[in-house]
Amino acid sequence: MLHLEPGDLVSIFSPSGGGHGDPRRRDPARVQDDVRAGYLSAERAREAYGVALTDGRVDAEATARLRAAMPAPPNGEFDFG
Repeated sequence: MLHLEPGDLVSIFSPSGGGHGDPRRRDPARVQDDVRAGYLSAERAREAYGVALTDGRVDAEATARLRAAMPAPPNGEFDFG
């Protein structure tokens, strides 16, 4: 539990977009950065965001194919996982 007082500020930061919005619209370069930072694996980048990495770099053609085959998230907005 977190007790706050008037004037306190709470900031929450989440890697990989935190589940907000269509994962197919996340900038592939940002997904690549998340993989490099260790927030997710290259396999998870492929599964969750449709981003194909080859030798640690975005493969634009493979990414386009993966994303075209991905279904839209529920409501097209938010996926609770």
